[in-house]
Amino acid sequence: MESQKPPYSEKRSEIRLPINAKIDITLKEDNFKLQGVCCNMSASGILVRTKEKIKPGTELLLQMSEGKLDFSADGEVIRLVEDEKHFLVAIKLSNINS
Repeated sequence: MESQKPPYSEKRSEIRLPINAKIDITLKEDNFKLQGVCCNMSASGILVRTKEKIKPGTELLLQMSEGKLDFSADGEVIRLVEDEKHFLVAIKLSNINS
């Protein structure tokens, strides 16, 4: 019996972990603060759902502390996708502290 290959090729070298936790976001350029919900996270990036639009290239400070999860990092928005009620913000992480 031959093993079946999935109908797609996973290009990511890192595992994405699904996370449903609130995250505090501060825009570095003007210190504007907002909240979002972390959808998933990998070693180098995070996907966050927000009500506010954050343009690609924006530099951020991120803080998440929920239960045993305590995390802070710098980030840069690399992609923004709008759905019906929210924005999905893909963020490249750096200077990660946990």
